[in-house]
Amino acid sequence: MSSTIIVKRVRIRNILSHEDTEVRFPLGLIALIGPNGAGKSSIVDSMVYALFFNPQSAKGFRGGRRSLLRVGANEGLIEVELNVGGKSYIIQRTVSSARPEYAVLIEIESDRRRVLASGVSKVLEFVEKILGIPSLDSIRYTIISRQNELTSFLDETASSRREIVLRLLGLDEIEKAKDVLREHLKKVEGDIRLFEELKKQRDEIKRHLLELNRIISEKISKRDELSKKIQALSTELKIAEKVKDLLYRYNELKTVKEAAVELGRLKLLQEHCIELSKINLGELASILEIYSNAKRRIDELNRELSSIDNRIRSTIEEFKRISGVELKCDREGGVVETFERYLDEIRRAKHSASAEASFDESSIDMLKNSAVCPLCKRELSEGLRNELINRISKRVEELKVDIQNMERIEAILRGMLSDVKKYDKAKTELLSKIAELEDQMNRAASKYSGIQQEVRRILGSVRDVEEFRECFTESESSSVKLVQCLQRKAIEIMKLYSEKVNMIKRLRMAGEMDLNKIVGEFNAIKSELLSLNIDPDEVNYSDIEVKYRELSSRYYSISQELSKLNGEIDAYSRQEVDIESKLKYIEERLKELSKSVEIHRALDVLVNKLLGRDGMLARILTKEARRLIEIYTNKVLIELGLDFTVSVSEDFNIDIRSSSGELDVRSLSGGEMVALAIALRIATAYTVFGRLPGFFVLDEPTQFLDAERRRTLFEIIKRLSERVPQVIVVTHDSDVIDLADKVFYVNKVGGRSTVGEKIVELEAVA
Repeated sequence: MSSTIIVKRVRIRNILSHEDTEVRFPLGLIALIGPNGAGKSSIVDSMVYALFFNPQSAKGFRGGRRSLLRVGANEGLIEVELNVGGKSYIIQRTVSSARPEYAVLIEIESDRRRVLASGVSKVLEFVEKILGIPSLDSIRYTIISRQNELTSFLDETASSRREIVLRLLGLDEIEKAKDVLREHLKKVEGDIRLFEELKKQRDEIKRHLLELNRIISEKISKRDELSKKIQALSTELKIAEKVKDLLYRYNELKTVKEAAVELGRLKLLQEHCIELSKINLGELASILEIYSNAKRRIDELNRELSSIDNRIRSTIEEFKRISGVELKCDREGGVVETFERYLDEIRRAKHSASAEASFDESSIDMLKNSAVCPLCKRELSEGLRNELINRISKRVEELKVDIQNMERIEAILRGMLSDVKKYDKAKTELLSKIAELEDQMNRAASKYSGIQQEVRRILGSVRDVEEFRECFTESESSSVKLVQCLQRKAIEIMKLYSEKVNMIKRLRMAGEMDLNKIVGEFNAIKSELLSLNIDPDEVNYSDIEVKYRELSSRYYSISQELSKLNGEIDAYSRQEVDIESKLKYIEERLKELSKSVEIHRALDVLVNKLLGRDGMLARILTKEARRLIEIYTNKVLIELGLDFTVSVSEDFNIDIRSSSGELDVRSLSGGEMVALAIALRIATAYTVFGRLPGFFVLDEPTQFLDAERRRTLFEIIKRLSERVPQVIVVTHDSDVIDLADKVFYVNKVGGRSTVGEKIVELEAVA
């Protein structure tokens, strides 16, 4: 397992009893809790099916593919999102009753998604590659324990256990390597046949080269014909372009006088346009937007502040309802301190009651074992001693009831204290944001006042100008809109002025405009057009433009055809080079074939001594695997707080040693047996993958255990979650709720399973 693997999300639609369920798994200890048959194991089974099972091997998986579908559904979807070494992958499996299964694997990087594999077989191969697992069994016996499979490795016989470990460590691959190399020995004998085959290929390639030369010659001939057509079209296109340019120039000169008159009128408006352009409309609008956004945001934050105050009051009322105690704050914002102070009081009272109960129980033991009063040392009658024992016992029971009530209130208060701390922090952050936004509003208002004075002065100067009067009638109600209108008009005027100036500049020689020169140029262009049989006053410029575009289109089309032909010639030429290179490779390969016989001796040693089930590598692998599993199992048992160790014999038999001597595995309690199974799974994962797994899945690990052993096992699992980034537990046992970092409740209503973070029906998890 090359990188840490975390399960981020599982979604199942129309699978088993789930219509549409999505669970997002955080880090830590996560519990899927609910009654038997609610659909908890279906979530784990769906994840295992999507990642590791193909349709051929799935017949024994929950009854096969059709049995996976929810009753009445024709198609279902399983989607699993994993994080592997910081990268996210989504595996989707579609199960259908009408068509074959389909799968796709998607890699997520930033906001981009890339399909890495599609089709069930390719996706499963890619999953094994990403996760770095040798086989499905490496998951089954290590990090994923489906229902009734937790102790499967421990339940195996010693010989089966040895075979499993060797298979997980790649013994099958060593056996395959032996078979491959055995076949390679036979390859030497086939080299001569390969040599003859390569000779045939060489002759075929030479015939292919002759055919390529013929095709290239034909295409070069066609290319020459197209080149002549291109030259003729180029001449015709130049004439059409000249006519088009002369007509365009003729029409420009025709309108120059009208432009000169218009230019004089526009020049008078330039000063007003320059003044209007000085107004920074963007700054003005930005200030107004800042002011408006800040005010709107303050209103939103005040509503959030009120909501937080309501939540704090609700939390205090909820505690009063549950505990019967009314919390009183000494000052505004002192709710957290009040909760913490009362929590300390509860803890002190609980410790005092525990001490008193312990003292009373010790007194009872002394009275039971002595006829003398432990305080005054006088003899006690049997009746008096029994009466004292009964009184003290009754007091002990009362103290234990008080302790239980105080523990219940303490647990409630811890949860509420956490909520109140979050509310108090959020409230402080909101007040800081409100103060910052109010400061923004004040600065914006001050800045807006200064800019507005300059705007009023400029508006007064253009109010009576005819070209701007329209803006004052349509937009005067809004200063921003009025300035926008005036600046738009000013831009239009300045643009029109610039266009007129540029047109006249193109038509005049230098200095002031010389109309005589313009008339002379005008007459010269008209004469040139007439010489080309074009009457400039009769012909339509758009008709000339259309003709020019038609010629350009034909020129472009033939150019494209010529370019395509050149590309084909280049492609055939490259193909010719590639084939010649292949021919050279074949001739070199023929020389190399004779060398294969030289490696025969080395292959013989590998096949007959090192590789195989009984070879030297397998023996070394067996010894090292046994040593690693023993070391890692004992290390995990110590970290889990268990007081026994294990040793793994050469035949993979597991012996138990405790402080009281050697034990039989069957003599372990149910909780110890499960803890040992977990330790063996982690040790096997260490041995197979070379590191601690990123996640661990346990389906109903406390099955068949009594209440005390279930609680003990859950505490062990909690310690496991401090080592493994993510531990997922599926259980119907509510004892895990207080220990889990995240709890999902699975319930079934009307044949449909649902998952939530709140208890839907208290009876369902009882």
